[in-house]
Amino acid sequence: MYLIVARSLIVASLGISIAACGGTKASDEPAAPEQPSVTPRMHKNVEVIAQMRFAVERGELEEAQTRAHELGTELKESNYPNGWAPHLARVREAVAATKDSKGLFDAAIQSARAGSACGTCHSAFGANALKKEMEPLVASPLPRTNFLTRHSWAAERLWEGLIGPSDERWNLGAKTLLETPVLDTSNMTPEMQSLGETLLALSKGAGAATKTEQRERVYGEYLATCAACHSTYNEQQAE
Repeated sequence: MYLIVARSLIVASLGISIAACGGTKASDEPAAPEQPSVTPRMHKNVEVIAQMRFAVERGELEEAQTRAHELGTELKESNYPNGWAPHLARVREAVAATKDSKGLFDAAIQSARAGSACGTCHSAFGANALKKEMEPLVASPLPRTNFLTRHSWAAERLWEGLIGPSDERWNLGAKTLLETPVLDTSNMTPEMQSLGETLLALSKGAGAATKTEQRERVYGEYLATCAACHSTYNEQQAE
């Protein structure tokens, strides 16, 4: 037994000696560079696509197109794992369409399409683009301010539901919209009244949307309506 142990020690010693001397070819070769983490890139992309969406919502088409161009430049396949290619292609298509959009309605529809594509990718790879905590919904005694605050808060939840993706966030946004008191538009222009009716219909539609493509459509039209309302209001104030 001692002989076997001694022999094993000798063999082990020889192996160490060989590794330390002549047989180091593999370790002499430079190691392949590690692929940089895509997490910082994805955080940045989520931020830029949010800026694009906010620009559409404010009625600022050129700003939305600028953010879309920035995002499209970043979304090169070489920056990401090979398995992401089909999802990246869909996001790039939507972003490119946003950049080339001729009006706010089209930009809104394509922004929703881009967000939906991001959500589908996140779901496929088990990722999550949600913030853990939501900002509180603060009520206002002023009817108009309360209406706008609630709709803004709910729209953010709908977007999180789309891009997260998250059924919980989407349903929370839809529920908030439905529970928001209808704003009195009797003293507003016919155009603003029409937009208010569209917004109410979309608020009801959000609760019924359970599939990704349904939510993409509802959110796109909702965003387009917000953009039209803000643009119309700003034009009327400027007159």
